[in-house]
Amino acid sequence: MNANRDEQDSGGVVQEWVGWFRDCPALTPLTVAGLLTFGGAVLAGQLPEGFRGLWSLIIALFLGLASQFVIRDWLNEVNQRLVAVGVLCLVGLLQVGSTLWIIPQSDDPARNWDTIRNLGFVLGGVPVFGAFLILMPLIFRKVILICLVCFHFVGILSAVTSVDPPGTHAPWVSTFLWVKIYRPYLHFLYMNNAYHFYSPEPGPATLVWYRIDYSDGKSRWIRIPHRGDSPMPLLYQRTLSVGEAVNMANGYTPVHFYSELLPKRTASGLENSPQIPPLPSDIQSGLAYREPQPHVKSILSSYARHIAKNYAHPEDNPKATITKIRIYRITHSILAAPDLARGVSPLDPSTFIPYFYGDYDANGKMLDDKDGFLWFAFPIYNAAELRRRNPDGLLPSCLDYFVLHSGLDLAKENK
Repeated sequence: MNANRDEQDSGGVVQEWVGWFRDCPALTPLTVAGLLTFGGAVLAGQLPEGFRGLWSLIIALFLGLASQFVIRDWLNEVNQRLVAVGVLCLVGLLQVGSTLWIIPQSDDPARNWDTIRNLGFVLGGVPVFGAFLILMPLIFRKVILICLVCFHFVGILSAVTSVDPPGTHAPWVSTFLWVKIYRPYLHFLYMNNAYHFYSPEPGPATLVWYRIDYSDGKSRWIRIPHRGDSPMPLLYQRTLSVGEAVNMANGYTPVHFYSELLPKRTASGLENSPQIPPLPSDIQSGLAYREPQPHVKSILSSYARHIAKNYAHPEDNPKATITKIRIYRITHSILAAPDLARGVSPLDPSTFIPYFYGDYDANGKMLDDKDGFLWFAFPIYNAAELRRRNPDGLLPSCLDYFVLHSGLDLAKENK
């Protein structure tokens, strides 16, 4: 008798649980998503680091799929609204928790998946924000959504109008909104680069070139982007952003430029073999020296690690190792109409302005941050400009500073 009663009690509990899932359909996808999240997070701990970011996105998709089943018909009854609010909040917490578990913060920049972590936090915040909207009256929801749409498009407008037009300055309102409010938002969405590039006029392209020196004495050049390595023009256009990412200078001339940096650059040129002449006196300091912003230096370090990982050995000697990665940022100027009329080639070496961005090891660490050439330009002058600057033959016959420092002669390459 007691056994029958226990069976009835246990059956009643099971029936009650089944009734919960029948009366509240939201519990089924939520339970499945929770189990998948827990199991996925445990499994992610056994996966290589390179797969953890992808696994986090898969879990986010499962959570999003679960959340879409729980918001149906929530306008009809208060109870369903409360259920939807609770489920969305749980989905958001599960997403944030799985992100923290799968992709922990790392002190090593090479292993810190900060972008994927931020994406996981945003994906976790979206359902929580949706729960907040559900609790609001209809009129407030409409107002909030309209404000969000306006905020987004005003941000795009600030990105377009915050660039100084030729010969004047951008409106201070656009500059203020861009610097103080919208820059983190648009950077996260990556909606600022194209607007800045094409507004108000397209600027010169920025390229990044690497000279890799190996332990067997050989070296080779890697260029990103490079038309010859792009199977289609669109790929070349998209990879231009690799160069633009390091095209952000401090925007001012250091106070010790003329007293310390420029004399140090001249002394380094005299000590170099072959000797590199001093910079021409008429070159502006803002063009001669362009130290990048702090975050750009971190990007350069990651670029060096990428190059070291993908080109670790010469093609004909797998035992040789990398001794140095030399990075140059190249500004490829756009020809003016008079130059085109004179027949100047767009690939003329004088249209390239290289800047030395340092020597790095295979781990992305700069080898010498006191190098006298660091952040300085290596101007290249064509024959006409050389004759104009050297009518009496007093200057060196070679004014291709780049070939003297890097060994790469663009004039011979482009023939």
